Amino acid sequence: MPKEGQGASSPVIAFVSGEPDGRGHIYRIEHRIWALMDEDIAVVRGDPARHSPEDIVASSDLVLVFRKQMDAWLDRLFNAAQRRNVPVVFDIDDLLVRPELVSPDTFRYLEGKPESVVRDWQERAAKYALSAEAATACWVTTEPLADELRRLNRNVDVLRNGLAEDPLKKRGPSPPTGPAGKKSGLVIGYASGTPTHDRDFLEAAEALAATLQKYADARLEIIGDLSENSLSAFNAVRNQVVRRPIVDFYQLPRLMSRFDINLAPL
Repeated sequence: MPKEGQGASSPVIAFVSGEPDGRGHIYRIEHRIWALMDEDIAVVRGDPARHSPEDIVASSDLVLVFRKQMDAWLDRLFNAAQRRNVPVVFDIDDLLVRPELVSPDTFRYLEGKPESVVRDWQERAAKYALSAEAATACWVTTEPLADELRRLNRNVDVLRNGLAEDPLKKRGPSPPTGPAGKKSGLVIGYASGTPTHDRDFLEAAEALAATLQKYADARLEIIGDLSENSLSAFNAVRNQVVRRPIVDFYQLPRLMSRFDINLAPL
């Protein structure tokens, strides 16, 4: 199995992603690999579709599994790791280990979705929980999430999302150009990411609308998903609200560099 990074004598970390197309994968897998490139550590990318779990474990000193649901393949990996005494860390960046909380009432993404979709997500949460229980340890993004994971695994640490410098330098950001580059007055920015954060935005909506009413040269720029219902407080200042579609991860810094105030969805 090919290694990235240092030589054959270096410690080896295997990265296995259950969601290689997700945005969390960029933070939790890709940027970690980039950050390790200058260290005396080698990296293996384990692909469940192409690699046997036994081979991944045999070539590694540590296996990091990001958001992969428990299945026969992962069960084999845990068993192989136990036989070889190789630690396996389960990494997750959202509270998706309690099926009873995965409902339209608490999980905005599921609002209006068919019951079959809700059940599918509840099953995912149950399988994530099994992965967390079977792991040697868990890594999560926040302290509240760590408290939840400790219901399943006593060894939980917080490793917050981070960015490696190299890929950002190689891909941008370039100076703003075109319509996105025109800037005057105060810009309050909100990059929502997913509909899950609509309720977070509502906590600040009235105060934001009042700010725009008070300062006519200020505007709110929204990148990504946000329901129209979340903008009802802005009816009187709609001309000061700019909406932009969700963009590629590496285009995001260019747009965010325009913000004077950046609202972080939580």
